[in-house]
Amino acid sequence: ATKKRANADIYMSDNSRVRLGANARLEVGSIDVEKGLSVNLLLGKLYSWITPGTGYEVVTGNAVAGVRGTKFYVEEKKKKTYVCVCEGEVAVKGDKNDEEIALKEGFDLYARRKKASAPKESPARMLKDVNSVFDELAASKATDAEDPESGDDEAEDDEAEQGAGEEEKADGDDNAAEEEKSDGE
Repeated sequence: ATKKRANADIYMSDNSRVRLGANARLEVGSIDVEKGLSVNLLLGKLYSWITPGTGYEVVTGNAVAGVRGTKFYVEEKKKKTYVCVCEGEVAVKGDKNDEEIALKEGFDLYARRKKASAPKESPARMLKDVNSVFDELAASKATDAEDPESGDDEAEDDEAEQGAGEEEKADGDDNAAEEEKSDGE
């Protein structure tokens, strides 16, 4: 879950990236070697940038969006789910009796009460806004890759403490030698 004005970015080992928007709730549904990752979006916005070949689906109260390598956006509200595809294709389905819809790049749809609407062309502003989030995710991932020391603060703290202890010991040896000199005079 995220709070007001907070996002949660998740980077996976296959370079897939997911951002959970502010005031959102997400649960991991299942992880299966063959099917991939299934997440339950309970409320809010989820931006998913999935590496080709990776199994991934977003389950909401109104629909299931399954992908194999794409960039797409899902927003869950109380009685409807919005799905927008920025790159690739997403298979969207309402309940078990609803027919699967292949939602292509540049298109979106709403699902209400387990029934998905007909796809329509996504508004240019929506695509621009969603793609700007994917640009942020790409930049953030690149920054982390360029700074190999980021995220390893504990090791740095341990090294700093150990180094400080050695300096104190060395200072103590010098002081002891100075004391011996003054005692001998």
